[in-house]
Amino acid sequence: MEALKCPSCGSPDIVNIAEKEYKCENCGTKSQLSKDNTYLVISGIPCPDCGFLNQSDDKFCGNCGEKLIKYCAKCGTETLLDRKYCSNCGNSTFNMEILKSVVLKPGLRGQYQKIYVIKLLRNQFDLDLIEAKNVSDRDTVIASGITNDEALLLKKEYERLGAIVEIKASIIPLDPIIKKYNR
Repeated sequence: MEALKCPSCGSPDIVNIAEKEYKCENCGTKSQLSKDNTYLVISGIPCPDCGFLNQSDDKFCGNCGEKLIKYCAKCGTETLLDRKYCSNCGNSTFNMEILKSVVLKPGLRGQYQKIYVIKLLRNQFDLDLIEAKNVSDRDTVIASGITNDEALLLKKEYERLGAIVEIKASIIPLDPIIKKYNR
């Protein structure tokens, strides 16, 4: 068998970095052995937009800038497009944008506004008065696993009433009181 050469630049300066996976020391191209183990082929992710073959660990296309990652719909873990299952939780459902959580903070700007926040919580989640007051008095995850646009709308709605709301770039479990009514 002749020496392996980089499929991108032709250099023989190839280093084995994992089982059947190689990297060219000349140009940095990652490649893997062909099915018959006789030559190297570029390993990577084809861009869904332009077809350019990107390195397997690239997050954006080197040709057009398209995103090459997706996010687990269950736990929010960033995953490469070519993966079928989340490496964190094994889920097989993905979103192209990271899902968010919305956290209601207790430091309301004005006590007068707090009444309206409690009313909104009661209407939105069908809570009784005590539950709504408890939710408004502590950090409470009121939404999780939603898109950025949905999170911004919810944040705007609560901030209009004087509440302090944070959007977290991850999926956080809902508060138990909210979860009970959010089925």
